[in-house]
Amino acid sequence: MEAQKAGPKKSGAAKAAPAIPSAFGSKAESPQRPLYDSITKQEEEQKLIAVLKSDGQEFDKDVACRRLAVIGTKEAVPALAALLSDENLCDVARYPLEIIADVSADEALRAALGKLKGRQLIGVINSIGIRRDQKAIGELVKRIGDADAGVAAACAAALGKIGGPDATKALAQALTSDPAAVRPAVGDALLAIADALMAAGKRDEAAAIFDKVRGAQVPKPLALAATRGAILARQSEGVGLLVEQLKSGDWDVLDMALRLVREMPGTDVTRATAAQVGSLSPEKRILLLKALGDRRDAAALPTVLDAAKGGETRVRVAALEALAQLGDASVVPVLFDAALGSEAVVAAAAQASLAGLPNTDTKVNDAVVARLADKDPKARRVAIETVGKRQILTAVPPLVKADDSDAQVRVAALKALTEIALVHRGGAAKDAAKQAALALADKLAQSNPTEAAEAKKKLTEPLAPEGPVKMKSPGL
Repeated sequence: MEAQKAGPKKSGAAKAAPAIPSAFGSKAESPQRPLYDSITKQEEEQKLIAVLKSDGQEFDKDVACRRLAVIGTKEAVPALAALLSDENLCDVARYPLEIIADVSADEALRAALGKLKGRQLIGVINSIGIRRDQKAIGELVKRIGDADAGVAAACAAALGKIGGPDATKALAQALTSDPAAVRPAVGDALLAIADALMAAGKRDEAAAIFDKVRGAQVPKPLALAATRGAILARQSEGVGLLVEQLKSGDWDVLDMALRLVREMPGTDVTRATAAQVGSLSPEKRILLLKALGDRRDAAALPTVLDAAKGGETRVRVAALEALAQLGDASVVPVLFDAALGSEAVVAAAAQASLAGLPNTDTKVNDAVVARLADKDPKARRVAIETVGKRQILTAVPPLVKADDSDAQVRVAALKALTEIALVHRGGAAKDAAKQAALALADKLAQSNPTEAAEAKKKLTEPLAPEGPVKMKSPGL
């Protein structure tokens, strides 16, 4: 856990309310704006340095520090360093010292380590970390075990920013030897180093650090982050560790693992995690099926299909829902079987997945249209409803020719044709759907008056304009 940075904003109170009118007037409002007219930046810097050395008011020194963060050079370092012990100006003085691109700024901050205490010392340590000063590692290591927990945590955080073998070694030792109060900051710093190594492609080194942190007595969030990092650093070789987390009885660990199931690429990840479905409790099985669906990797399809065919209802529903993300034409028969079953919640999930299968796969639509000729009226109704939801234009001719003896099937056909006619503007298929729907509505006027009237109303209402309507100017 990184120590809180004592940033320059803390001195804002002094800047906001000077005791007497500021020498800089309204120019003090923006550090980007020169504070003096008609002089060079070098000349302005010298004037600002003089302000810092003067007995002037605190507000003007605050403004000068902020401006030096924009134009300051090594010439301003001594004057800024002299303010590091000032209770009110220490934070705003560190701001330009963090930015000035000269080794003298590093030297000034290192020199201050042995002179300051408390908040001022923590602020300087934070600035050293921001500058990633390798030469400060030795001094920072000495203070990881400082009696002031804030100082110790700041040193750990700074070492995490600086990185490198020496900082890593010192932090790894502190992880097991230093007081428990400092351990979160040490663990957090090691994770920062490991993340930087990962970004640099040094995955083996990163994995070793992640393992150290997850094996130590650190707070749970750090242990979870370290475990996640250890899996990602190993890439495909981390699948075994990922599978271990899926079996955990800790729901926070499981949540982390399920996130990785969604994120990690590779068919090997899909196969290894899908293989765990059958061994998990129903609650975990449902969550894993959802995660596998989100992967959209067809390698999980055999496992998900198997779960969709039978078993506990809530697990079947999760599997059926996942099929909408993973499936192709091969899953249509399984979805139809489930849609025709006696369990309403299973049937509803199956129909929703039939409607949700990728529309880019024409074979899916062909498989649905083929079921329009099914001998079972219920199957024909499911097929017709799916045609309407999927807006399958190729189904219009068989629907137009159909004169089904089953009343429910006829109502379903009316709704499907109406949906197609309303969505597809223009074209022969749309016109045919509209005419067939109107004719069917007339035929159903007596047996199903409500549905017939509703369909005719939708089909005969004027269509809203497709583009924006141009408003006429007043008086025209």
